[in-house]
Amino acid sequence: MKKIQKEMEQINVPKRKLEETINSAIEKGDRRVRRRKIFTGTAAAGLFLTISLGYFSTSPAMASFVSTIPILNSIIEPESDITERIDSKLNAENIKLSYVSATYRPDKIIEVGVLSNNNEDFSPIKENVTNIVKDVLQKDKLDAFSVKVFKVDKDDIQKIAKAHEKPASFEKEIMDTLNDHNINVVAYGISTKSKEVNMKIKASPEYFKDIKQNTEDMIRKILVSNNQTGYSINLKRQDEYDDNVAIYIVPSIGDEIMGKKMYNATSISYTLDPELTIIIKTSIPDSSAESKEFGTRMERNIKTILSSEKTKPLLEGKPYSIKIYNKEQEQINL
Repeated sequence: MKKIQKEMEQINVPKRKLEETINSAIEKGDRRVRRRKIFTGTAAAGLFLTISLGYFSTSPAMASFVSTIPILNSIIEPESDITERIDSKLNAENIKLSYVSATYRPDKIIEVGVLSNNNEDFSPIKENVTNIVKDVLQKDKLDAFSVKVFKVDKDDIQKIAKAHEKPASFEKEIMDTLNDHNINVVAYGISTKSKEVNMKIKASPEYFKDIKQNTEDMIRKILVSNNQTGYSINLKRQDEYDDNVAIYIVPSIGDEIMGKKMYNATSISYTLDPELTIIIKTSIPDSSAESKEFGTRMERNIKTILSSEKTKPLLEGKPYSIKIYNKEQEQINL
C-alpha cells in the first residue's frame, strides 16, 4: 500500500495542463499578457465559473444558515489576489514554482505546479507545499478551496518551449507601423500556425470605429508584403474600465464570495451591456423569505467590497447592478 501511495504522489502534472499553463499565451500568439490572475473560464460576455455544491433542503436549516453570514461593514482588501499571495509565499520559502492557479469547475481548487527532477523524491516537497498553501487559505478564511500539488519536470518545460513557434519575423514591422500611427495596442497575438492576428486596442468607441478599417488594412498590407496570405485579423476595443472590471473588480468579489463556503456560491459572471451587472448563482433551493434574506446579505457584502478604498475608484462612478440567483435561476436579492 505504501508503495502504491508513493507512486501516486510522484505522478506528474498532466501534460495538457502543463502545456496550457506554460505556453497558452504563445499558442495564441499573445506577446503581452498581464500577470495578474483572472478567473479561469473567461468568456466574451464575462466570467463563467460553475461548480457543484450541496444546498439546504429545509426552511429551518436555511434560516439557521442565513444567520451565520456576517454583514461586512468594511473590508481590508489585500494588495493582490489569492494566487499571487500563494505565489509570493511559496517563493519566499524558496519553492521552485511552475505555476499557481485557481480553478472553479468542477470544483474549487488551488493548483500548484512545482519544478522538480525525475529522480527527486517529490513526497516531502508536495507535503510542504500543501501545508504552506493551506496556511495561506486559512489565514484569509478561504475555506471553499481544496489544494492539489503537481510535480512538473524541468525537462518537460524545455521540450514544450522548444516545440512552439518563434515570433513571426514580420511581427516587429506590424507593431512599429501601428506605433508610428499612434495606435495604442494593449495586447496582441500573431500566430503563423492558425494564421490569426488578434489585437486589443485602447480607444474610445468613436475613435475605434474611425481607425478600425485603416488599422486592418495596414496589417494586411504588411502580411502580404511578407508573403503571408489567408490570415484572419480580429481587432477589439478595450478601455481602462473594461480592464478594471475583468482584472480587479470581479476577482476582488470572487475572493470573498467564491472562496468562502458560507456563501454557497456556484458561479460568478458579469456583463457590461448596457452597464456593469455582477451575476452570482448559488445552490440555494428556493425563493423563500429566508432565501431572500440570504440574497440581501450577500448583496450588501458585495456592495461593501465595491465601495472599498481600493475598488471604488475603479468603478469611475458608473452605475452597476447585482443579481443573485437560486438554484432554480430565480433572483433572490429583489
